[in-house]
Amino acid sequence: RNLIDELLDDRCVILDTETTGLSNTAEIIEISLIDSQGNVLLDTLVKPKRKMRADNKAVAIHGITNEMLENAPKWDAIHDTFCNLIKGKRVVIYNAKYDVRLLKQTADKYGLTIPEFEPECAMMIYGAWEGTKSKYDSGYKWHKLDDAVRTLGVKVQGKSHRSLTDCLMTLGVLQKLR
Repeated sequence: RNLIDELLDDRCVILDTETTGLSNTAEIIEISLIDSQGNVLLDTLVKPKRKMRADNKAVAIHGITNEMLENAPKWDAIHDTFCNLIKGKRVVIYNAKYDVRLLKQTADKYGLTIPEFEPECAMMIYGAWEGTKSKYDSGYKWHKLDDAVRTLGVKVQGKSHRSLTDCLMTLGVLQKLR
């Protein structure tokens, strides 16, 4: 069995988030989790502790506005559900380093802890498959999810840069790589 087969088995879930930005004060404002069959386990907007500024660049990317978040649950209301869904699972994430940092940052704002889990970075797996060496280190070039999807011919339903669509796109990338 190869890594891709393992990442598409029952022990894996696929995660994506959308956030208020890239900084070390950014928060998760949308999170989705699907299983390896594409079934939705969690898909919700998350109201941040602080409203996004009017000039927030992230809004231009994902389209999620303060108005859309007004009645969304805060992180502390979904934290336990999220933790139970990833417990004992391998969590596949496109750009895992970023999402893991944002999960911890967001939980920290509420004095909560994200349990240890096994993140698998689909971006690194795709990069190794695509084969272009990185000019920054000994690894492979990073590719945007949209580019991986286009290269592999993955069918996209929904708008990219929304967490559920991005989860399904990541699943599609893994299925094509298999």
